[in-house]
Amino acid sequence: MMKYSFFKNQIQRSDSKANNSVHFFASKFAPRISYLAHKLGITGDQMTIIFFLTGVISSFVLRNPGIIYSVIGYILFRLHIIFDMCDGNLARINKSFSKRGVYWDSMAHNIINPLIVMNITHSIFKQTDDIRFYYIQGPLILIIALTSAVKNNYYKALYNWNQPEKVGEIQQKNSITKFIFYLTSEVIGMEGIILFPFLYHLLNFSNNLALVILIFFALGNSCVVLIKFLLLSYTQKRIKKI
Repeated sequence: MMKYSFFKNQIQRSDSKANNSVHFFASKFAPRISYLAHKLGITGDQMTIIFFLTGVISSFVLRNPGIIYSVIGYILFRLHIIFDMCDGNLARINKSFSKRGVYWDSMAHNIINPLIVMNITHSIFKQTDDIRFYYIQGPLILIIALTSAVKNNYYKALYNWNQPEKVGEIQQKNSITKFIFYLTSEVIGMEGIILFPFLYHLLNFSNNLALVILIFFALGNSCVVLIKFLLLSYTQKRIKKI
């Protein structure tokens, strides 16, 4: 029987330190769950399906108004991120990396994130009957979809030009600047969006304030898309986290 200490050492990514800093919470649980999944005979591809289904269920739980649903939806969202890390761990321990697995992983995120936005805005509309939340729904879904598409299309360009399938990263040396950047990325990204329903119900936001926050998410992620587009277009690099 493979010991956990050996298993944990074998599943380390080459950039594990940087990746764990980005996924601080999930990285604490993923090795243990990966170890259990490996003992149960679950493959990397099967874990990708599990993480996809968990994310989809999370989105539809968030479709229901109420603080309880927002808490359950958030827990499922966190769990799907943990499972997302597990599929790579299982692929490494089994030496079963494949283009199919990478493709499935990317497709899963491209479906889950827009679904979450769609169901959160639907939930608020259902509770308030304020048509403005449907007006913001479409643009916000599009922008969230573009945050992934702008990078994925660059990989397509590399593939078509037979270039190495790798994008460089711009390193941030100043720790304070790096912390502020990471915090901002979390607030305007999916972490902020997934916490929004909980805060909305807990603090009883007015319709106007809720709408302003959703517009903030739309504008913030529009900036992310623009930064990604410009960096990939002219430097062939990106900043870790966006």
